[in-house]
Amino acid sequence: MRLPTEKGKIIPQPCTTKPAAFTIGAVCALAAYGFTPARGNDRNMIGEDGSRYKAPTSNIVIHRTVAPGASSGLPAVAIVASASGNVTDPWFIDPHDRLVMSGAFSSVTILHAGETTPTPTQLSAFDAVIVWSNFAFADPGALGDALADYVNAGGGVVLATFANSSETAGRALGGRWVSHEYEVIPSAGGTATGPAALGAILEPGHPIMQGVASFSGGSSSFRPATTNTATSTQKIALWDDGATLVAVRDDAVGSLVALGFYPPSDDVLAGFWDASTDGALLIENALVYAAQRIPLMAGDSDADQDVDLDDFDRFTDCFTGTNQGQANANCVTFDFDRDDDVDCTDWLAFEAAWTEPAEPPLFKCPLQAGPNPFAVAGGEMLNRTGGFQVPISSALDNSDVAIRIKLADLYVDSDEDPVNGCPVGPDFSQFENQVRYLGPPSAFDDNAVSAPQFVAAKLQCTPFYRDWSPAALTADFGAGADTETIYFYGAEVVPCSVYKAQQGTQACIESASEDCFSTSLEIRTALWGDVWTPFGDVSFTDIGKVVDAFKGISFVEGNPPDGAPRKTRAMLRDNSAPLDSAINFTDIGNVVNAFKTIAYPEDGPASCP
Repeated sequence: MRLPTEKGKIIPQPCTTKPAAFTIGAVCALAAYGFTPARGNDRNMIGEDGSRYKAPTSNIVIHRTVAPGASSGLPAVAIVASASGNVTDPWFIDPHDRLVMSGAFSSVTILHAGETTPTPTQLSAFDAVIVWSNFAFADPGALGDALADYVNAGGGVVLATFANSSETAGRALGGRWVSHEYEVIPSAGGTATGPAALGAILEPGHPIMQGVASFSGGSSSFRPATTNTATSTQKIALWDDGATLVAVRDDAVGSLVALGFYPPSDDVLAGFWDASTDGALLIENALVYAAQRIPLMAGDSDADQDVDLDDFDRFTDCFTGTNQGQANANCVTFDFDRDDDVDCTDWLAFEAAWTEPAEPPLFKCPLQAGPNPFAVAGGEMLNRTGGFQVPISSALDNSDVAIRIKLADLYVDSDEDPVNGCPVGPDFSQFENQVRYLGPPSAFDDNAVSAPQFVAAKLQCTPFYRDWSPAALTADFGAGADTETIYFYGAEVVPCSVYKAQQGTQACIESASEDCFSTSLEIRTALWGDVWTPFGDVSFTDIGKVVDAFKGISFVEGNPPDGAPRKTRAMLRDNSAPLDSAINFTDIGNVVNAFKTIAYPEDGPASCP
């Protein structure tokens, strides 16, 4: 259905207040949305399409129409454009009314982005938005930032000409939309013009192409001049000259769609896209697709609803380190804490989100959880020791550093213990947030003769500086020692507790500044006496496994593991016992007491001098 025209332009109709009526061009301001128009805008009054308009005289910046009989279950969409002077102009009204007439949306709202910039909160009212320009945006950088935030929250953005092809200042998006690589078609490529039509349909089964039989761009056929797209882009359809007509990206949290044409039809001005072809359906389908695509869940980079080896490979590509880079659009799914980087904190969250039965591969992250079949989201869950992998390389360049252990959340006599299933026990909460440091490390024999030595350091009150890298530890303790993981022990290490490990140089520690420490690694100690899988309680299996360790049976890697637990897990004596002692009857008696739910018997931390 072509809209009523006069000399090639839509005839705007007056606003109606009749709730049951639908009038093409109905215009109503929604002040409740909180938009206020900009005044005194001195932008160029000649549009990319050659159109002109006088400075705006109306304060209307929002136009919203509900389609007659529309279901509330349909998507709500918005036009975010700098298309003309006022939202009553045909450059806004033509695409708007075609979307309303489609019946595919519960509402269609116009946000005049040439007058004011919507915030992410305001955009969140919509399932998808379509963005284009003909004149300058009020603030291209702020709009780019807002749209990036909107996509990160799961929103869908359809970007059309000239916002994805203008080389004129202010008419393309800026801010993080460009710097963080949200573009599908690079806007710096410029605009081509001249007659063109639908060419090759590369993905005929894609939802955006459903029902699309023809498309003519008219004598103008404004379209991106470049054929380049982002590396992760899927081209759906081309113009007959090879320019991109429809393309999508599915590697951002929300949906990113590019339409390589200018949304107003030749009902607005002769030479625009031919309204007798399927341009309106392309816009409708693109918005429906952008609104209905399921956003990526955290850690899932390929939209297959799991977190697996494919996502691990992508995580390693996206890893920046703390404050060492930025989380671009295709890496935001790994930026769990939304601090604009992908670092070791995000790695721990990625491990926790892992869905495959097998453990994720080891990732060389500063102060990362070591290779351990008992690992949870953090370091090793042990009884009287904590463990983590030391960095092979780090921002501190493996110069002499101290490793600080914060007593973050200790065993407390309440129902709020950090590890589920901990019985009532002693209250060590008075020592929370105190810090200790790893002292000089030593190598110790495990409970089995064939097992490699493990490296452990006792906690102390003063910093101890050295190179903690595996290479340096191997140089000290020999190739027969396991230097990938270092353990810490002492009276401060109690079950059912949380510790945080960080590294810092001497200058850092003496400055008393928290900013110069590395990212912290969270390490949780286990339920007292819980030495073997499945974890969560103390059972006959745990008793039997400590007996096996007493017999000197070796630990066997695997999923599930076999053999006996390592000494770092099976030694249940008081913390004064040296780690070079063998597993004995005291350890067996303690696991039996833990099975009886007898609380942790030791005194725990002591204050530093």
